[in-house]
Amino acid sequence: MKLHGLPPVIDDDISVIILGSFPSEESLRQKQYYANPRNHFWKVLGAVLDIDLESLPYEERMKKLLAHHIGIWDAYAQCERTGSLDNNIRDPVANDFFCIRTPHLKRIFCNGRKASQVASMLPFEPDILPSTSPAHTMTLPEKIAAWNIIKEFL
Repeated sequence: MKLHGLPPVIDDDISVIILGSFPSEESLRQKQYYANPRNHFWKVLGAVLDIDLESLPYEERMKKLLAHHIGIWDAYAQCERTGSLDNNIRDPVANDFFCIRTPHLKRIFCNGRKASQVASMLPFEPDILPSTSPAHTMTLPEKIAAWNIIKEFL
């Protein structure tokens, strides 16, 4: 059975897009990016922006990201997958990145290597950041340190 991803969270003012691979089972169930509480995404990005994103309702998180000129999307629009691991993604269909028409876009950051597999379809070469997935064994402080590069493009 094909799974279908989430719509992009972007507007004309974003300067950065963070590109994940494909939403977890929990994210698909809740229709929210990075809904798995074990994923470090909101902790990491909150530390980078110096905002407690985790404590905010989802809609407020999205507003804060857009206010900081950050968009979120995924590499794949659909795929087959058992569970939530990137290694289980089968028959992926990439999102249509040509619809990104944001005049201020400076950088695309991939949340892990799997997302970067669509690099040839992007408007320019992305930067690959350590995955915020709980399956990635890097420590939280190490992830935050690596993700701090985002600040340069906001």
